[in-house]
Amino acid sequence: MRNTAFHIPRLLLEHPLLLPALALVVGICLGEAFYAPLVGQSMTLLLLAFCFGASAVFMLRKRVLEMAVLGTLIAAFCLLGAGLLTGQRDRSRIIWPTTPQTYEATVISSPRFTTKTLRVNVEIKSGRFAGFVIAASLMKQTAQTLHPGDVIFFHSQVETPRNNGNPEEFDYAAWLKNQGIYGTTFVYQNNWKKTGKISTNIRTVLLRYREELLEKYKTFFQGYKLTVLAALTLGDRRGLNDDFRELFAATGTSHILALSGLHLSILFGFFLWAVRPLRNRRRIYLPLLLMGVVQVWLFTFLVGAPFSLVRAAFMLSLLHLTQALRRDYNALNSLSLALIGILLVSPTALFDMGLQLSFLALLGILLIAPKLAPPTWVSRFWSLNFVYDLLRTSFCAQILTLPLIAYYFNSFSLVGLFTGWLVIPFAYAILLLALLFFCLPFAQTVLVSLLNGTMDTMLQCLNFLSSWDYASITVVPGKVITLLIYGVIFFLLTYLQNRRARNLYGIACLLLCGAIYYIMYTPPAYDNTIVVYKSSSPAIHCIVDKQHSYLWSMRKGHAEQILRSIRRTFIRTNRMAQPQLVEVPQKKEDLILLPHVLAFRGKRVGLLSEKIRQGASASLLQVNYLYIMPGYKQDLSTALNYFAPDSIILDTSLTDFYRAKYSTEAAENAIPCYDMKERGALILQCGK
Repeated sequence: MRNTAFHIPRLLLEHPLLLPALALVVGICLGEAFYAPLVGQSMTLLLLAFCFGASAVFMLRKRVLEMAVLGTLIAAFCLLGAGLLTGQRDRSRIIWPTTPQTYEATVISSPRFTTKTLRVNVEIKSGRFAGFVIAASLMKQTAQTLHPGDVIFFHSQVETPRNNGNPEEFDYAAWLKNQGIYGTTFVYQNNWKKTGKISTNIRTVLLRYREELLEKYKTFFQGYKLTVLAALTLGDRRGLNDDFRELFAATGTSHILALSGLHLSILFGFFLWAVRPLRNRRRIYLPLLLMGVVQVWLFTFLVGAPFSLVRAAFMLSLLHLTQALRRDYNALNSLSLALIGILLVSPTALFDMGLQLSFLALLGILLIAPKLAPPTWVSRFWSLNFVYDLLRTSFCAQILTLPLIAYYFNSFSLVGLFTGWLVIPFAYAILLLALLFFCLPFAQTVLVSLLNGTMDTMLQCLNFLSSWDYASITVVPGKVITLLIYGVIFFLLTYLQNRRARNLYGIACLLLCGAIYYIMYTPPAYDNTIVVYKSSSPAIHCIVDKQHSYLWSMRKGHAEQILRSIRRTFIRTNRMAQPQLVEVPQKKEDLILLPHVLAFRGKRVGLLSEKIRQGASASLLQVNYLYIMPGYKQDLSTALNYFAPDSIILDTSLTDFYRAKYSTEAAENAIPCYDMKERGALILQCGK
């Protein structure tokens, strides 16, 4: 493997695919940023990319200046990236029917079970929307269950993905589109059924086989052990709850639960060890190696083919095939080629967090690790060299991924820089024992005991590390600050290589830009604010300041669910204290909460969640908003006999019939109406 020490000109010369890969990334980013004026122009961009590429080849043959050829080639790949991104975005601009339709579709994911629904991704089989994937929530039916590959009929209205509009929420709509999912739907009970047909394509067959393997796990494991084992060995993360995610995030070991190159390398390493005695018998070894590569790809599709694992499978295949053919292997070129291949197939894969972290981690290892060679006294001892290599690999991978982790998760693990030496041996042990668990049924009792002990020990170590003071700190870098941090890392690595002062000037300029941005940027303030959340049940958050707020929900127990969903986004991002959960009736200095009214900092919100008992009203209650929730089914005119609202709020949980009914009645009474299903959460500014 070639030395990939960090030196910009040498990098571009020794790894010629790196520059096209970077140009393609830049083009995709530009296409995303300027998509609005580029709508429908994908073919024009691709044609321009072809023209620039052909011009670069022509200039190369005519021996034109190298810089001109290089600039033309970069422009060609930038235009190619923008054209591919624009084309994929254009295809996602689907106008779904405004009325319920009947569809035939294939289940292409393992179902996620909730209390009342089955959540699956389905691919439409026929009609004008054939080939499009939608995320479906199906109400459970007696004696009806689903598996990957099942073909179903369902009758419902499909909608374009959209967010709830809650403050600082995860951009779920963009995430769905980047995953190739272009619609969402909720299917009522008895509005769907299995056809009895089963799809036989390789992807669904492997996913069904994964379900069978999970059933074998469930025979011996329960609870958190089943969750960890399923995520670490089969890529099934359905059982991971917030507590588990927080534990692994606090210790900087979240990557251990996301299948990546680490897991593939371990599994393929076991295979290479098994066939090592045949290494000198090439007629036998090469077919076996090819079978191993095929198994790598089968495993990749077995666990759902995440982009990070596709990258790892591609590079692992290329590495061992080139070595078997006794060719020189260029790791950075292979990484660039893998990125180009993935982006040519799916440009929006660039915005997949797993792919970003996977590429940055390996890039950090390839660029930085060669500069951290072990001291002479360490390399003399196998055990010390092994520990040093683990620490070096973990450190180098974390250097380039920590800014992105801080951006996505708003936390920074101080112990995460060196926890690789701890979790990687556990990963080796768990993967080996899991492999033996399936291969040696007669020894499963012993293997189950060993797996239980290994997982208990790993989790105890992680709990111990997470209990340290400042093991993890909350940070909210934002997109601009994150990009500036990567700029500083770039100039710092360049300076360490060539010791030129201009790199220090670059670092100083970026730090100055960061300081100016930090001083001038004013984050949104939520003091003296009422947030009416868009969720499965009505919920209202009354915020006094960052240290004091109140959270109420109509449904008992739903406030805790809302709190869990906003803790990692809204609360952590704004460094707020946890809100106090309140119930009716409630009277505090800032808040009055009664069965039919909420008063907070000069704002009054009428609450309608049940039938109003008819009776004489001495006077109308003046309210700023009248919030109509599920449970109220009388006419709006009945409510107006008791309330005098400035505006009407319609909860997202209301059926389409009542939403249309109350919208019409509000218009007849000349009262503005805010429909949360169409417009998202409502944020109200109050007086002090």
